[in-house]
Amino acid sequence: MNVVLSADPVVAPVPGAPVPAPDLCVIVPVLNERDNVVPLIEKLRETLFGLKWEVLFVDDGSTDGTRDAVTAIGSLDSRVRLLHRVGRKGLASAFIEGVRASIAPYVAALDGDMQHDERILPAMLDELRSGRAEVVVGSRYIAGGGLGEWDKTRAGMSDMATRLSRLVLRTHVTDPMSGFFMLPRTVFERAAPRLSAIGFKILLDVIASLPMPPKITELPYT
Repeated sequence: MNVVLSADPVVAPVPGAPVPAPDLCVIVPVLNERDNVVPLIEKLRETLFGLKWEVLFVDDGSTDGTRDAVTAIGSLDSRVRLLHRVGRKGLASAFIEGVRASIAPYVAALDGDMQHDERILPAMLDELRSGRAEVVVGSRYIAGGGLGEWDKTRAGMSDMATRLSRLVLRTHVTDPMSGFFMLPRTVFERAAPRLSAIGFKILLDVIASLPMPPKITELPYT
């Protein structure tokens, strides 16, 4: 399989050179997302330039060469890592295992289908580092956000699920079903003992599992 990345030395570290411990781990659960691996990594390289980061692809049994693509790139760039799970599936548990497999003090969840706007990751990190927030959520339901090209049926179902999920939370968040968020490891650890690790909506589980409602900042994306 051929994997082609930018050769620009500004964004690509020298193979074999030591890489500092990451401040941020971007956790990307994937299942058959081979075609998105290279463009996603390119976007992260550009967006996170100047930061100490890593991306961890958590693969739940892809059959299209996704793991091969990640491994090939990881052999050239140690910031790109793979966690291959066997016999376990689900976005929630994938994120939890991804956090456990990293030492970064900040962790982010990002979909592997490139539906999330990775360009707001630095702003998310700034909100956490400043102490203004304990959880930063990429929201489709605040000013500047949107559902993109979703059809009316999918948008309606998403809106209904979002409204219902808000009822179980003790804090206001417009998009508790979002799969795009960032938080400090310390906040994750406070929620960890009560996490169910079941299903696909890990953000809702994290917020509901915290002993006290967290300070939340929402940033728009489309």
